[in-house]
Amino acid sequence: MAEHEASQRYIREQIQNARPEQLIVLLYDGAIRFLKESKPHAGDPDPYLFHELQLKAQRVIAELMGAVNTSIYPEMSKNLVALYEFMIRHLVQANIEKSLPKTDDVLGLLYRMRDTWKEAVEKAAQEAGADGSAVSAVRPMAKSALSFQA
Repeated sequence: MAEHEASQRYIREQIQNARPEQLIVLLYDGAIRFLKESKPHAGDPDPYLFHELQLKAQRVIAELMGAVNTSIYPEMSKNLVALYEFMIRHLVQANIEKSLPKTDDVLGLLYRMRDTWKEAVEKAAQEAGADGSAVSAVRPMAKSALSFQA
């Protein structure tokens, strides 16, 4: 139990100290973790845990969608929102069907998007210098809205 509390405290501290662009990486990590944790429960007689973890991932993706700043690169933003909408719809179907292939489809997208975003954040921080202020394509988020509790 103490290990779980320490883990939750670490996550809270990461969120509290993160810049908006770093929060996006944390959100991707959270969605990935929830989907990975859901997979072993797809065949459970009681689908509750699979369902709950899939819903948590959907909520995280909805947060990602809400963080898209549509005033910067409107066409790209529109496509990104459409991709997040696709992921949520796909996860709704995965949840209904207890489908691991559909869950894996979304996991693959999340991994690629997280890695790309992480690379962009690192590159922008290097170009901007120490303050990392070059990344502005993210709307500021309420850090209290982020919950990674399993």
